[in-house]
Amino acid sequence: MLFFFFQAEDGIRDWSVTGSSDVCSSDLFNWDEKYPVRDMGNGKVRAAGVGMAMQGSCISNLDVGSATLKLNEDGGYNLLIGAADMGTGCDTILAQMAAECMDCSVDDIAVFGADTDASPYDSGSYASSTTYITGKAVEKACADLKKKICEIAAQMMNCEKEDVAFESSRVRCISTGQTVSLSEIAYKTQLASNSNAEATASHFSPVSPELPLLKYWTEKNNTKHPCNLHCSVHNFS
Repeated sequence: MLFFFFQAEDGIRDWSVTGSSDVCSSDLFNWDEKYPVRDMGNGKVRAAGVGMAMQGSCISNLDVGSATLKLNEDGGYNLLIGAADMGTGCDTILAQMAAECMDCSVDDIAVFGADTDASPYDSGSYASSTTYITGKAVEKACADLKKKICEIAAQMMNCEKEDVAFESSRVRCISTGQTVSLSEIAYKTQLASNSNAEATASHFSPVSPELPLLKYWTEKNNTKHPCNLHCSVHNFS
């Protein structure tokens, strides 16, 4: 059995294949010796065939993922997403990504998923897109929220926002050493404040990156084809 994997030079986009003869030479896998059938004796034969597949992460220039991250009074976070966890584990994955970005435990992230009345927009859980597309939205939302938290903390400690450092469960004024906890910051936003400790972000991608397995095969068996495709041939016969 022969497997072929093709990877476009420009990130798997804007390319098409019109015929097998245009893709790779039959000499690449000794087609004439294996086609149409070989008599293996004892009533057995071995045939040959060609299969092609392409798999990327998301539909480029189409899929949109969004996420909202909110700081709670206990110092934890609410993560609102529109992606539906259909057994793919995206609730856990996105919580882990948020926890890494906010330097906290994944137990501090409460995920609220797929409520069309309240969740930010998401194209849907398909095309291997959730971790890549919605995950990037989570990353953006975390960065925005961290910036907001630092600005609020700077006001509370009467220092410049450039003079504060986000440190997991607190924010520290670098020059004075004074700190305020995330819980204190959350409560501050609820009293005489024009700021909220909440951020929403969206993400789309102009390219559809190959999945790790496909990338592994193309890198491990990197046969460069003149038509700007990486062709990987695997014989499991």
